[in-house]
Amino acid sequence: MEDRKGRLFIRLCLSGFLAFLSYSLSRFPVIPLYAESLGVGPKAIGLIVAASTITGIFGKFLSGGLSDIYGRRRLLIAGLLVFAFAPYLYLLVNGYISLLVIRFIHGLATAIFGPVVSAIISDIVEKERRGERLATYSSAAMAGNAIGPWLGGILISVGGFTYPFVASGIAGIAALISIFRWPETIHKTTPGDLSIVKGRFIDGLREVVSDLSILGASITQALQFFATGAIEGFIPIYAKQEAGLKPWQIGFLFGVQTVSTLMARPIMGAMSDRIGRRPQIIAGLLCGASIIWMIPHIKIFYGLISLVVIYGLAVAVVISATPPLITDLCKRHNYGSAHGLFGTITDMGHAGGPIVAGILVADLGYRMAFGFFSIGLLFASIFFFIAVKENNNR
Repeated sequence: MEDRKGRLFIRLCLSGFLAFLSYSLSRFPVIPLYAESLGVGPKAIGLIVAASTITGIFGKFLSGGLSDIYGRRRLLIAGLLVFAFAPYLYLLVNGYISLLVIRFIHGLATAIFGPVVSAIISDIVEKERRGERLATYSSAAMAGNAIGPWLGGILISVGGFTYPFVASGIAGIAALISIFRWPETIHKTTPGDLSIVKGRFIDGLREVVSDLSILGASITQALQFFATGAIEGFIPIYAKQEAGLKPWQIGFLFGVQTVSTLMARPIMGAMSDRIGRRPQIIAGLLCGASIIWMIPHIKIFYGLISLVVIYGLAVAVVISATPPLITDLCKRHNYGSAHGLFGTITDMGHAGGPIVAGILVADLGYRMAFGFFSIGLLFASIFFFIAVKENNNR
């Protein structure tokens, strides 16, 4: 039985790697450059880039809740079908509106796939290894996310925008094939009466939303992503304007941050299984707060490298412990709903970070803006300590 679960987990990691490779191949830097080539202005490009995240805000809870009712397999396949075939829709784009619509459609891929995979891993993995397994899967998906932009840029240089979109579709189809004949991981119900489905969905929503610890953990992760979104959006500009770094140096900063998070997540996930989720999350938030405060005081390349590496580790400490904590806090029949709510709230934070950072940098400068996000993470650690209690009885 354990060997079978181990094989299923490996297939999930492979599918996650291929799915997010597909997604990132047709995201950065391809989409902004593609929109620009169509004559789209900067403000509209921002909306196009954010469109898929907006879909996730509205779609993740719905898909997670439906997987609790109809089973994981149907939703898993539905998400991978979007990964496989949405990229080819970009080849039909003839302007801003059509590109925006396709971006919303493509966002359904991660909106469906993300919370359902977290629920599947929660189904098949015992509590003692839950943090390790969820973090290992996330690292596999993050590896796909890291390779995609680099490969997409190369493909644009080689053959224009058609190449990365076709490659994205191929990777998505490979992800779909990787879960061929996937078994159902929970007992599913197929109620014929729509009112029964609606009733179960609302019951799941009510039970999850009424749990203050689940809400608190989700809000804490959103605040972490709120700060991370600001860092991702404005470290490049700070590094260019204030530190005078060259483009390759700025790209290297992002690379080392991604690698540090990627490598640390499985280790931090396993650690959370041993020492508990709460102390690890609080420590990561406090570390992240101190690093964000220091960044705008440093203008030396190697100093910035050191800071972003440590910040990448701090992010890994938090995000490797929060998904298993969500599973720990909820009942088994609501895993999908809980992870869907978690994804929805997290996406709100991630989408809002760059927007707020842009306003603060413009009006107050980098030190005040980064100080604001540093205080935000300090507040998040206090809020988490008060609002979230671990529940080991579920």
